[in-house]
Amino acid sequence: MKYLFSMSILLLLYLNIFATTYHTITIDGTNDFDTDEDFTTSTNGYTAYCTWDQNNLYLGYTGSAIGSEESSGKWIIWFIDVDPQESPKTGNGTDDAPSFNTQDWTLPFYADYFFQYRTDEGYYALKSWNGSSWQSSSFNGSMWDNDGANYFELRLPLSDIGSPNKIYILGYFINEASGSEWTFASWPDNSLDGGDGYKSPGNFSHWYGYNLENNVSPDAPANYDQSLPVTLTSFTAQAGDAQVLLQWVTESEIENDAFILERSIDQSNFQKIAEIPGHGNSTIQHVYTYTDNDVTNGMTYYYRLADRDYNGHLTYHQVISATPMSGDHITRLNNQIPERFGLHPNYPNPFNPTTNIQFDLPAKSDGAYQLSLTIYDLNGRQIKQLLHGSYAPGSYRIQWDGTNDVGENVASGIYIYRLITTDGLSATRKMMLIR
Repeated sequence: MKYLFSMSILLLLYLNIFATTYHTITIDGTNDFDTDEDFTTSTNGYTAYCTWDQNNLYLGYTGSAIGSEESSGKWIIWFIDVDPQESPKTGNGTDDAPSFNTQDWTLPFYADYFFQYRTDEGYYALKSWNGSSWQSSSFNGSMWDNDGANYFELRLPLSDIGSPNKIYILGYFINEASGSEWTFASWPDNSLDGGDGYKSPGNFSHWYGYNLENNVSPDAPANYDQSLPVTLTSFTAQAGDAQVLLQWVTESEIENDAFILERSIDQSNFQKIAEIPGHGNSTIQHVYTYTDNDVTNGMTYYYRLADRDYNGHLTYHQVISATPMSGDHITRLNNQIPERFGLHPNYPNPFNPTTNIQFDLPAKSDGAYQLSLTIYDLNGRQIKQLLHGSYAPGSYRIQWDGTNDVGENVASGIYIYRLITTDGLSATRKMMLIR
Protein backbone atom coordinates (compact mmCIF):
# COMPACT_ATOMS: atom_id res chain seq x y z
CA MET A 1 0.00 0.00 0.00
CA LYS A 2 2.84 2.43 0.85
CA TYR A 3 4.43 1.62 -2.51
CA LEU A 4 1.20 2.40 -4.42
CA PHE A 5 0.75 5.62 -2.46
CA SER A 6 4.31 6.72 -3.23
CA MET A 7 3.87 5.98 -6.91
CA SER A 8 0.65 8.04 -6.96
CA ILE A 9 2.44 11.01 -5.37
CA LEU A 10 5.24 10.77 -7.95
CA LEU A 11 2.73 10.66 -10.79
CA LEU A 12 0.92 13.75 -9.49
CA LEU A 13 4.21 15.59 -9.12
CA TYR A 14 5.15 14.66 -12.70
CA LEU A 15 1.85 15.93 -14.05
CA ASN A 16 2.20 19.17 -12.12
CA ILE A 17 5.78 19.79 -13.27
CA PHE A 18 5.46 18.77 -16.91
CA ALA A 19 2.65 20.32 -18.88
CA THR A 20 0.88 18.51 -21.65
CA THR A 21 -0.57 20.40 -24.54
CA TYR A 22 -2.96 21.84 -25.38
CA HIS A 23 -1.49 24.74 -23.44
CA THR A 24 -2.70 28.28 -24.07
CA ILE A 25 -0.12 31.00 -23.46
CA THR A 26 -1.33 34.45 -22.43
CA ILE A 27 0.50 37.02 -24.54
CA ASP A 28 1.24 39.64 -21.90
CA GLY A 29 5.04 39.72 -21.61
CA THR A 30 5.08 37.24 -18.73
CA ASN A 31 6.78 33.94 -19.44
CA ASP A 32 4.23 31.22 -18.66
CA PHE A 33 5.70 28.47 -20.84
CA ASP A 34 6.09 25.23 -18.89
CA THR A 35 9.32 23.36 -18.29
CA ASP A 36 8.62 20.86 -21.06
CA GLU A 37 8.16 23.77 -23.50
CA ASP A 38 11.57 25.44 -23.15
CA PHE A 39 14.60 24.46 -25.23
CA THR A 40 18.32 25.05 -25.04
CA THR A 41 19.80 26.80 -28.05
CA SER A 42 23.25 26.81 -29.59
CA THR A 43 24.29 29.66 -27.26
CA ASN A 44 24.33 29.88 -23.47
CA GLY A 45 22.01 32.56 -22.14
CA TYR A 46 19.44 32.11 -24.90
CA THR A 47 16.37 29.89 -24.53
CA ALA A 48 13.69 29.10 -27.10
CA TYR A 49 10.06 28.20 -26.34
CA CYS A 50 7.35 26.35 -28.24
CA THR A 51 3.90 24.95 -27.51
CA TRP A 52 0.40 24.97 -29.01
CA ASP A 53 -3.31 24.64 -28.40
CA GLN A 54 -6.21 23.83 -30.73
CA ASN A 55 -5.97 27.13 -32.59
CA ASN A 56 -2.51 28.60 -32.11
CA LEU A 57 1.21 27.98 -32.16
CA TYR A 58 3.11 29.79 -29.38
CA LEU A 59 6.78 30.69 -29.75
CA GLY A 60 9.22 32.63 -27.59
CA TYR A 61 12.84 33.59 -26.91
CA THR A 62 14.83 34.94 -23.98
CA GLY A 63 18.24 36.57 -24.15
CA SER A 64 19.92 39.95 -23.66
CA ALA A 65 19.95 40.77 -27.38
CA ILE A 66 16.12 40.77 -27.26
CA GLY A 67 15.88 43.42 -24.55
CA SER A 68 18.79 45.20 -22.94
CA GLU A 69 20.96 44.86 -26.06
CA GLU A 70 18.28 45.08 -28.73
CA SER A 71 18.87 46.94 -31.99
CA SER A 72 17.53 47.40 -35.51
CA GLY A 73 19.99 44.82 -36.80
CA LYS A 74 18.88 41.96 -34.55
CA TRP A 75 16.20 39.57 -35.77
CA ILE A 76 14.27 36.53 -34.55
CA ILE A 77 13.16 34.18 -37.36
CA TRP A 78 11.20 30.92 -37.41
CA PHE A 79 10.76 28.71 -40.50
CA ILE A 80 7.78 26.32 -40.72
CA ASP A 81 6.90 23.48 -43.10
CA VAL A 82 3.18 22.78 -42.92
CA ASP A 83 3.15 19.69 -45.19
CA PRO A 84 6.11 17.77 -43.74
CA GLN A 85 7.30 14.84 -45.84
CA GLU A 86 9.30 11.74 -44.93
CA SER A 87 11.80 13.01 -47.49
CA PRO A 88 11.97 16.58 -46.16
CA LYS A 89 12.96 18.28 -49.40
CA THR A 90 9.81 17.24 -51.17
CA GLY A 91 6.29 18.63 -51.13
CA ASN A 92 5.57 22.35 -51.27
CA GLY A 93 7.77 25.22 -50.15
CA THR A 94 11.48 25.93 -50.57
CA ASP A 95 14.80 25.33 -48.85
CA ASP A 96 16.04 28.81 -49.78
CA ALA A 97 16.02 30.99 -46.67
CA PRO A 98 16.01 34.76 -47.31
CA SER A 99 19.46 36.22 -46.79
CA PHE A 100 20.49 38.83 -44.24
CA ASN A 101 23.53 40.59 -45.69
CA THR A 102 26.12 37.81 -46.04
CA GLN A 103 24.13 35.28 -44.02
CA ASP A 104 22.40 33.14 -46.62
CA TRP A 105 21.26 29.72 -45.46
CA THR A 106 19.89 26.58 -47.02
CA LEU A 107 17.10 24.96 -45.00
CA PRO A 108 16.99 21.21 -44.30
CA PHE A 109 13.31 21.01 -45.32
CA TYR A 110 10.94 22.80 -47.70
CA ALA A 111 9.46 25.64 -45.66
CA ASP A 112 6.08 27.16 -46.50
CA TYR A 113 6.14 30.07 -44.02
CA PHE A 114 8.52 32.12 -41.94
CA PHE A 115 7.95 34.76 -39.27
CA GLN A 116 10.54 37.48 -38.68
CA TYR A 117 10.70 40.05 -35.88
CA ARG A 118 13.11 42.93 -35.33
CA THR A 119 14.02 43.30 -31.69
CA ASP A 120 13.67 47.09 -31.60
CA GLU A 121 9.94 46.57 -32.34
CA GLY A 122 10.42 48.32 -35.69
CA TYR A 123 9.28 45.53 -38.02
CA TYR A 124 7.60 42.16 -38.10
CA ALA A 125 6.06 40.00 -40.85
CA LEU A 126 4.65 36.59 -41.64
CA LYS A 127 5.70 35.49 -45.12
CA SER A 128 4.68 32.56 -47.29
CA TRP A 129 6.25 30.85 -50.29
CA ASN A 130 4.14 31.37 -53.43
CA GLY A 131 6.02 28.85 -55.58
CA SER A 132 8.69 31.23 -56.80
CA SER A 133 9.34 33.80 -54.06
CA TRP A 134 8.59 34.81 -50.48
CA GLN A 135 5.64 37.19 -50.12
CA SER A 136 3.90 38.93 -47.23
CA SER A 137 1.07 36.92 -45.70
CA SER A 138 -1.83 37.85 -43.45
CA PHE A 139 -0.90 37.77 -39.74
CA ASN A 140 -3.77 37.78 -37.23
CA GLY A 141 -1.83 36.86 -34.13
CA SER A 142 -0.29 38.85 -31.31
CA MET A 143 3.12 39.33 -29.67
CA TRP A 144 4.78 40.99 -26.71
CA ASP A 145 8.32 42.24 -26.32
CA ASN A 146 9.25 42.59 -22.64
CA ASP A 147 12.53 44.53 -22.77
CA GLY A 148 12.98 44.46 -19.01
CA ALA A 149 12.82 40.68 -18.92
CA ASN A 150 14.77 40.17 -22.19
CA TYR A 151 11.78 38.15 -23.35
CA PHE A 152 9.68 37.94 -26.50
CA GLU A 153 6.56 35.82 -27.09
CA LEU A 154 4.37 35.24 -30.13
CA ARG A 155 0.92 33.79 -30.82
CA LEU A 156 0.67 32.53 -34.40
CA PRO A 157 -2.85 31.40 -35.40
CA LEU A 158 -2.74 28.02 -37.10
CA SER A 159 -5.31 29.36 -39.58
CA ASP A 160 -2.67 31.85 -40.76
CA ILE A 161 -0.44 28.98 -41.89
CA GLY A 162 -3.02 26.68 -43.45
CA SER A 163 -4.33 24.99 -40.26
CA PRO A 164 -1.77 22.15 -40.26
CA ASN A 165 -1.90 19.04 -38.08
CA LYS A 166 1.85 18.53 -38.33
CA ILE A 167 4.80 20.87 -38.81
CA TYR A 168 8.56 20.97 -39.16
CA ILE A 169 10.10 24.01 -37.47
CA LEU A 170 13.44 25.63 -36.67
CA GLY A 171 14.46 29.09 -35.53
CA TYR A 172 17.42 31.38 -35.18
CA PHE A 173 18.33 34.76 -33.74
CA ILE A 174 20.80 36.87 -35.71
CA ASN A 175 22.73 40.10 -35.84
CA GLU A 176 22.94 41.43 -39.41
CA ALA A 177 25.23 44.42 -38.87
CA SER A 178 27.47 44.74 -41.89
CA GLY A 179 30.97 43.51 -41.12
CA SER A 180 29.88 42.21 -37.72
CA GLU A 181 27.42 39.40 -38.33
CA TRP A 182 26.72 36.35 -36.25
CA THR A 183 23.92 34.15 -35.00
CA PHE A 184 23.10 34.69 -31.34
CA ALA A 185 21.30 31.38 -31.07
CA SER A 186 19.75 28.65 -33.19
CA TRP A 187 17.05 26.17 -32.27
CA PRO A 188 17.38 23.17 -32.11
CA ASP A 189 20.69 23.61 -30.36
CA ASN A 190 22.48 21.42 -32.93
CA SER A 191 20.74 22.87 -35.97
CA LEU A 192 23.61 24.87 -37.46
CA ASP A 193 26.62 23.07 -38.91
CA GLY A 194 28.58 26.30 -38.91
CA GLY A 195 28.77 26.68 -35.11
CA ASP A 196 28.11 30.37 -34.60
CA GLY A 197 25.99 30.61 -37.73
CA TYR A 198 28.29 32.04 -40.34
CA LYS A 199 27.59 30.89 -43.89
CA SER A 200 30.73 28.78 -44.11
CA PRO A 201 29.33 26.19 -43.86
CA GLY A 202 26.51 27.61 -41.76
CA ASN A 203 23.63 25.58 -43.20
CA PHE A 204 20.88 24.00 -41.14
CA SER A 205 20.82 20.24 -40.70
CA HIS A 206 18.46 19.62 -37.74
CA TRP A 207 14.92 20.60 -36.88
CA TYR A 208 11.86 19.71 -34.81
CA GLY A 209 8.78 17.86 -36.01
CA TYR A 210 5.48 18.21 -34.15
CA ASN A 211 2.11 16.52 -34.32
CA LEU A 212 -0.08 19.36 -33.05
CA GLU A 213 -2.10 17.11 -30.76
CA ASN A 214 -3.34 17.22 -27.19
CA ASN A 215 -1.42 15.54 -24.36
CA VAL A 216 1.95 15.70 -26.09
CA SER A 217 4.95 17.36 -24.48
CA PRO A 218 6.84 19.54 -27.00
CA ASP A 219 10.22 18.35 -25.69
CA ALA A 220 9.33 14.65 -25.98
CA PRO A 221 12.27 12.75 -27.51
CA ALA A 222 10.18 11.68 -30.50
CA ASN A 223 9.87 15.34 -31.52
CA TYR A 224 13.55 16.13 -31.34
CA ASP A 225 15.85 16.24 -34.33
CA GLN A 226 13.58 15.12 -37.15
CA SER A 227 16.47 15.06 -39.57
CA LEU A 228 16.86 11.91 -41.64
CA PRO A 229 20.31 10.29 -41.61
CA VAL A 230 20.71 10.97 -45.33
CA THR A 231 18.86 13.06 -47.89
CA LEU A 232 19.45 11.00 -51.04
CA THR A 233 18.58 12.80 -54.28
CA SER A 234 19.60 10.14 -56.82
CA PHE A 235 20.78 6.54 -57.11
CA THR A 236 21.65 5.32 -60.62
CA ALA A 237 23.29 2.37 -62.36
CA GLN A 238 25.11 2.62 -65.70
CA ALA A 239 25.80 -0.72 -67.38
CA GLY A 240 29.03 -1.25 -69.29
CA ASP A 241 31.09 -4.11 -70.64
CA ALA A 242 31.22 -6.65 -67.78
CA GLN A 243 30.77 -3.87 -65.26
CA VAL A 244 28.13 -1.63 -63.66
CA LEU A 245 28.93 1.91 -62.52
CA LEU A 246 26.78 2.89 -59.53
CA GLN A 247 26.41 6.50 -58.44
CA TRP A 248 24.42 8.20 -55.70
CA VAL A 249 24.17 11.84 -54.61
CA THR A 250 23.37 13.22 -51.16
CA GLU A 251 22.34 16.79 -50.38
CA SER A 252 22.80 16.37 -46.62
CA GLU A 253 23.99 13.73 -44.16
CA ILE A 254 23.34 13.42 -40.44
CA GLU A 255 25.56 11.07 -38.40
CA ASN A 256 26.12 9.03 -41.54
CA ASP A 257 28.71 6.39 -40.73
CA ALA A 258 28.68 4.46 -44.02
CA PHE A 259 26.73 3.29 -47.05
CA ILE A 260 26.06 -0.41 -47.53
CA LEU A 261 25.70 -1.53 -51.15
CA GLU A 262 23.88 -4.82 -51.80
CA ARG A 263 23.28 -6.85 -54.97
CA SER A 264 20.82 -9.52 -56.05
CA ILE A 265 19.89 -11.42 -59.20
CA ASP A 266 16.33 -12.19 -58.11
CA GLN A 267 15.25 -8.97 -56.30
CA SER A 268 14.99 -10.81 -52.99
CA ASN A 269 18.26 -12.41 -51.88
CA PHE A 270 20.46 -9.33 -51.53
CA GLN A 271 24.10 -9.75 -50.57
CA LYS A 272 26.49 -7.05 -49.38
CA ILE A 273 29.14 -6.21 -51.99
CA ALA A 274 30.66 -2.97 -50.64
CA GLU A 275 30.81 -0.58 -47.70
CA ILE A 276 31.64 3.06 -48.45
CA PRO A 277 32.36 5.57 -45.64
CA GLY A 278 29.87 8.43 -45.29
CA HIS A 279 30.62 12.08 -44.52
CA GLY A 280 29.20 12.10 -40.98
CA ASN A 281 27.41 15.44 -40.64
CA SER A 282 27.25 17.54 -43.78
CA THR A 283 24.88 19.90 -45.56
CA ILE A 284 26.81 20.11 -48.83
CA GLN A 285 26.34 17.83 -51.81
CA HIS A 286 28.43 14.66 -52.06
CA VAL A 287 28.69 12.32 -55.06
CA TYR A 288 29.56 8.67 -54.44
CA THR A 289 30.57 6.09 -57.06
CA TYR A 290 31.30 2.39 -57.04
CA THR A 291 32.13 0.10 -59.98
CA ASP A 292 30.91 -3.48 -59.75
CA ASN A 293 33.29 -5.57 -61.87
CA ASP A 294 32.07 -8.94 -60.60
CA VAL A 295 29.26 -9.20 -63.18
CA THR A 296 28.49 -11.13 -66.35
CA ASN A 297 27.32 -9.52 -69.58
CA GLY A 298 23.69 -10.20 -70.36
CA MET A 299 22.65 -10.85 -66.76
CA THR A 300 20.38 -8.40 -64.93
CA TYR A 301 21.56 -7.30 -61.49
CA TYR A 302 19.54 -5.52 -58.80
CA TYR A 303 21.19 -3.09 -56.40
CA ARG A 304 20.00 -1.81 -53.04
CA LEU A 305 21.57 1.02 -51.04
CA ALA A 306 21.38 1.55 -47.28
CA ASP A 307 22.91 4.23 -45.07
CA ARG A 308 24.08 3.33 -41.56
CA ASP A 309 24.07 5.91 -38.77
CA TYR A 310 26.41 6.10 -35.78
CA ASN A 311 24.08 3.83 -33.78
CA GLY A 312 24.17 1.11 -36.44
CA HIS A 313 20.64 1.75 -37.71
CA LEU A 314 20.17 1.01 -41.41
CA THR A 315 17.88 3.06 -43.67
CA TYR A 316 17.20 1.41 -47.04
CA HIS A 317 16.60 3.31 -50.27
CA GLN A 318 15.13 2.26 -53.61
CA VAL A 319 16.17 -0.77 -55.66
CA ILE A 320 17.62 -0.20 -59.15
CA SER A 321 18.80 -2.60 -61.86
CA ALA A 322 21.30 -2.83 -64.71
CA THR A 323 22.25 -5.35 -67.39
CA PRO A 324 25.92 -5.10 -68.44
CA MET A 325 26.79 -5.54 -72.13
CA SER A 326 29.86 -5.02 -74.32
CA GLY A 327 29.09 -2.01 -76.47
CA ASP A 328 26.10 0.13 -77.28
CA HIS A 329 24.77 -2.04 -80.13
CA ILE A 330 24.03 -5.29 -78.30
CA THR A 331 20.67 -6.11 -76.74
CA ARG A 332 19.39 -9.02 -74.72
CA LEU A 333 16.08 -9.92 -76.36
CA ASN A 334 14.17 -11.30 -73.35
CA ASN A 335 14.62 -13.12 -70.07
CA GLN A 336 13.91 -16.57 -71.54
CA ILE A 337 16.72 -19.12 -71.90
CA PRO A 338 16.89 -20.83 -75.33
CA GLU A 339 17.04 -24.61 -75.54
CA ARG A 340 20.04 -24.83 -77.88
CA PHE A 341 23.09 -22.97 -79.10
CA GLY A 342 22.56 -21.10 -82.36
CA LEU A 343 23.69 -18.35 -84.71
CA HIS A 344 20.87 -16.89 -86.80
CA PRO A 345 21.00 -15.46 -90.35
CA ASN A 346 21.69 -11.75 -90.25
CA TYR A 347 18.96 -9.32 -91.27
CA PRO A 348 18.64 -7.53 -93.53
CA ASN A 349 20.82 -9.42 -95.99
CA PRO A 350 22.12 -8.02 -98.28
CA PHE A 351 22.50 -4.83 -96.25
CA ASN A 352 23.67 -1.23 -96.33
CA PRO A 353 24.83 0.25 -94.03
CA THR A 354 23.88 -1.88 -90.97
CA THR A 355 22.70 -5.40 -90.23
CA ASN A 356 21.60 -7.35 -87.14
CA ILE A 357 23.13 -10.59 -85.90
CA GLN A 358 21.28 -12.76 -83.37
CA PHE A 359 22.66 -15.68 -81.36
CA ASP A 360 21.35 -18.01 -78.64
CA LEU A 361 23.13 -19.34 -75.54
CA PRO A 362 21.40 -22.22 -73.71
CA ALA A 363 21.51 -22.88 -69.96
CA LYS A 364 24.95 -23.66 -68.58
CA SER A 365 25.89 -25.36 -65.31
CA ASP A 366 28.68 -22.94 -64.44
CA GLY A 367 26.67 -19.84 -65.29
CA ALA A 368 28.30 -17.95 -68.17
CA TYR A 369 29.94 -18.37 -71.58
CA GLN A 370 33.32 -17.00 -72.63
CA LEU A 371 32.78 -16.22 -76.28
CA SER A 372 33.82 -14.18 -79.30
CA LEU A 373 31.83 -13.01 -82.32
CA THR A 374 34.12 -12.01 -85.20
CA ILE A 375 33.73 -10.91 -88.82
CA TYR A 376 36.18 -12.11 -91.51
CA ASP A 377 36.61 -11.54 -95.23
CA LEU A 378 36.62 -14.48 -97.67
CA ASN A 379 40.41 -14.76 -97.29
CA GLY A 380 40.09 -15.39 -93.57
CA ARG A 381 41.43 -11.98 -92.51
CA GLN A 382 39.79 -10.51 -89.41
CA ILE A 383 37.68 -7.47 -90.23
CA LYS A 384 36.12 -6.72 -86.84
CA GLN A 385 35.66 -8.40 -83.49
CA LEU A 386 32.12 -7.53 -82.41
CA LEU A 387 32.16 -9.34 -79.06
CA HIS A 388 34.72 -10.86 -76.74
CA GLY A 389 33.93 -11.64 -73.12
CA SER A 390 31.62 -13.31 -70.65
CA TYR A 391 27.89 -13.64 -71.36
CA ALA A 392 25.02 -15.20 -69.43
CA PRO A 393 22.68 -17.69 -71.13
CA GLY A 394 20.05 -15.96 -73.25
CA SER A 395 19.26 -14.61 -76.70
CA TYR A 396 21.16 -11.58 -77.97
CA ARG A 397 21.14 -9.26 -80.93
CA ILE A 398 24.07 -7.10 -82.01
CA GLN A 399 24.36 -4.61 -84.87
CA TRP A 400 27.28 -4.33 -87.30
CA ASP A 401 27.70 -1.01 -89.08
CA GLY A 402 30.01 -2.17 -91.88
CA THR A 403 33.24 -0.85 -90.33
CA ASN A 404 36.49 -2.60 -89.44
CA ASP A 405 38.39 -2.67 -86.15
CA VAL A 406 39.73 0.86 -86.69
CA GLY A 407 36.35 2.34 -87.64
CA GLU A 408 36.84 2.49 -91.43
CA ASN A 409 34.04 1.55 -93.82
CA VAL A 410 34.73 -1.76 -95.56
CA ALA A 411 34.06 -2.40 -99.22
CA SER A 412 31.08 -4.16 -100.74
CA GLY A 413 31.39 -7.91 -100.69
CA ILE A 414 30.68 -11.17 -98.90
CA TYR A 415 31.75 -11.50 -95.27
CA ILE A 416 31.79 -14.35 -92.79
CA TYR A 417 30.72 -14.02 -89.15
CA ARG A 418 31.68 -16.69 -86.62
CA LEU A 419 30.54 -17.29 -83.02
CA ILE A 420 32.94 -19.37 -80.87
CA THR A 421 32.82 -20.29 -77.16
CA THR A 422 35.60 -21.68 -75.00
CA ASP A 423 33.36 -24.73 -74.43
CA GLY A 424 33.95 -25.80 -78.03
CA LEU A 425 30.66 -24.49 -79.46
CA SER A 426 30.89 -22.64 -82.76
CA ALA A 427 28.79 -21.53 -85.73
CA THR A 428 29.53 -19.67 -88.96
CA ARG A 429 27.35 -17.78 -91.50
CA LYS A 430 27.78 -15.51 -94.53
CA MET A 431 26.39 -12.06 -95.29
CA MET A 432 26.60 -9.54 -98.12
CA LEU A 433 27.34 -5.83 -97.90
CA ILE A 434 26.31 -3.69 -100.88
CA ARG A 435 27.44 -0.08 -100.93
